[in-house]
Amino acid sequence: MVGLLFVNAPEATHKDINRVLLYIRCWDGEWSPFKLVTTRNAYDLDLPECAGEEQELDGTEAPVDEDIKNAWAGAQLTDIEAFCKDLQRNNVTSVNPELYIVVDSAGLHQKTCVLGMCIEEDYDSQTKVMSYSKYFRRFRLPWDETYLTWCVRA
Repeated sequence: MVGLLFVNAPEATHKDINRVLLYIRCWDGEWSPFKLVTTRNAYDLDLPECAGEEQELDGTEAPVDEDIKNAWAGAQLTDIEAFCKDLQRNNVTSVNPELYIVVDSAGLHQKTCVLGMCIEEDYDSQTKVMSYSKYFRRFRLPWDETYLTWCVRA
C-alpha cells in the first residue's frame, strides 16, 4: 500500500524533492511506494475511483515538475497528523494514513526524515472498530533506510 510523503521544509526545491524520491524508492520493484502530498485538503488527494473494488493510489516518481506547489511547506507535524486522522475517519483504503513520512528542514540537510505511526488505543470487539489515540509515535531515520523501515512497520 502506498504511503504518504510530506515535505514541510520551506526551502525545499523540486530538485530536493526529486533527490528524496530517489533515495526512498523501492529499487527491487517497478513502483513508487510513497505519494507526495501537496494539498492540505484530503478530498483533493486524487484518490482513485473505487467501483466496488479497493484500488491503490499511485506513488510519486521523480522527476516532479519545477513549478510544483507544496501546501505543506512550513507546516507543523500536528497539521500533518490531523490530515492523516482525517483520512482515517473517512476510511480511505487506497493509502495507509496510519504511517507517514515527513522531510523537514533538518532532514533536508541531514538526509533524514521523520517516520510517524499512529498508536493503537482501543479495539471494540462488538463493533470491530479500532480507535486511535490523539498521538503518533515518531522517529528520525536516514533516507536510504526509509523504504526498508517502512516495510517493517506497514
